[in-house]
Amino acid sequence: MKKNEKCKLVQDLLPNYIEKLTSEDTNKYIEEHLKECNECKEVLKNMGENIVLDKIEEKKKIDYLKKIKRRQKIIIGVILVIAVIFIMLVIDIFSSGYPVDKNGKIEFKEAIELWIKSKRGVITSKLTNIILTSKEESGLNPTTIVFTFDENEKCIGARYSVRGYTEEEALERYNSFKEAENSMAPVITNIQIHGGELIYNYSYWNGKTKEEVQNEISSYDDYIIQEI
Repeated sequence: MKKNEKCKLVQDLLPNYIEKLTSEDTNKYIEEHLKECNECKEVLKNMGENIVLDKIEEKKKIDYLKKIKRRQKIIIGVILVIAVIFIMLVIDIFSSGYPVDKNGKIEFKEAIELWIKSKRGVITSKLTNIILTSKEESGLNPTTIVFTFDENEKCIGARYSVRGYTEEEALERYNSFKEAENSMAPVITNIQIHGGELIYNYSYWNGKTKEEVQNEISSYDDYIIQEI
C-alpha cells in the first residue's frame, strides 16, 4: 500500500482509535504508522489528543530502551516471571480439585487450561471492524464509515467521517445534527467538527449482527469495503 493510501486509512481510523473502538490489531497498525508519519501525528494532535501522542512517544522510548537492555536482564526477568507463574500454578493445583488420570496423577495440561480460565475469568473480547470508503468516482463527499463489532459479532458502533465541506457547510450540518442529538431518541450522536470534516456516530446500526450489516451494505456500490 502506498504511503498516501496508508495515511488516508489511518486518518480515517483515528476517530474510532480515539474512542477506543478499534481492535488490538488495528491499534497496533495505527501506532506503528504514527511512529514514522509526522503528517498523521499532526492530524491526531489537531484532534486534541496530545495525551495519546505522548503515550506513543513514550512507547517509542520504551521500545528503544528495551532493545539496548542487556540479555542477562531479559533472561532474569523471564525466569522470575516463569517462576512466579509456576509457583502460583503449583499452589492452585495442590489446593484445588484438578483432574487426575486413572493412576491418580494430575493431568497437567487440563489443569493449566482450567487455571488460566479461572485467573482470567472470561476470555478478553476481540473487536473487529468493517470499513467503508467512498470511491473517488462516486461523486459523494469523501466519506468513511467504520463499523465496530464485539466478540459476538454485534455492532456496537458506526462512526461516520465526511470530508469535503467548506467550514460554513460543515458548521451548518453540525448545528443541525446537534439539534437532532437533543431529541428524545437521537440517532446521530457524539458529533465532532474539524475544519471541513464532520464526524459522528449513527446508532441505526447498533445491535445488528455483522451478517446483517454485510447484507445491507453489499448494495453500496459507491464504497470500497474492507474488514480489519
